Amino acid sequence: MDFLSGYGYEWYILILYIILYIIMYIILYLILYIILYIIMYIIMYLILYLILYILISTKISTSFSTSFCSSLNYHKLLPFTLNV
Repeated sequence: MDFLSGYGYEWYILILYIILYIIMYIILYLILYIILYIIMYIIMYLILYLILYILISTKISTSFSTSFCSSLNYHKLLPFTLNV
């Protein structure tokens, strides 16, 4: 055990601890970001499906689309856009 005794032993342990802390923090942050992204996508899709379910169940989507298209009067605007 002569290589453990001496001046350089503490520096090896310090460098080893620094490397282990860097690896540990990288792994912890990667796990944290992966968990946060999964939670974010789950919440986003749940909100999207909730909005779609509300629109389809109350039939606002069809009435809104027909009223929106009729209010724009595409059949009147189409000849002017083609002539220009």
